[in-house]
Amino acid sequence: MPDGLNKIFFLLLITQQSTICNGKKNFAFSVVYMNASSNPDKMSDFKYNYHNENPKAKLFYEFKFKETITHLTAHSKIDMLHADNRKFNLLDVTLDVCQLYGLFKSKNRILQICSRELKRVTNYRDCPILPNKTICIKNYTIDPDSFPSFLPSFYWIAEIHLTANKVHCASTFFKGKIYKV
Repeated sequence: MPDGLNKIFFLLLITQQSTICNGKKNFAFSVVYMNASSNPDKMSDFKYNYHNENPKAKLFYEFKFKETITHLTAHSKIDMLHADNRKFNLLDVTLDVCQLYGLFKSKNRILQICSRELKRVTNYRDCPILPNKTICIKNYTIDPDSFPSFLPSFYWIAEIHLTANKVHCASTFFKGKIYKV
């Protein structure tokens, strides 16, 4: 089949997939494991939790820095797990959190989705972050409708490492699944 016809066939297939179930994608996003730790020399009152509310998992963080933070980075990594536990990397990036709102212009769809949601649910706005100011992230979730309709169900793992003023201050590890309901 000529290349142009392959593209048309692919587009028709995607269109057909997205119209099944009256255009609803019917995905759920859940967390099955979460563990986090913080550097007690740099942070205080570090709390975290998650709960699953079908079809979305919701994450909660609350913490304070002990000193003024002028530079904050996050190394984020997300992998999709295959049935044989091989990993397929979806994202591996170090971000300048102080410029979080610039991420909406990123060409990376995963970054756009994650940063848009973070802006919605946090009281963090920009650097510098003053000492003893409580930073809250409440009910952070990923909207299952943001996934393409042809996406298969899969397990994922993610890790986030925060560095403040060039010193490691916190890490979080997650495992979860995205599945059709």
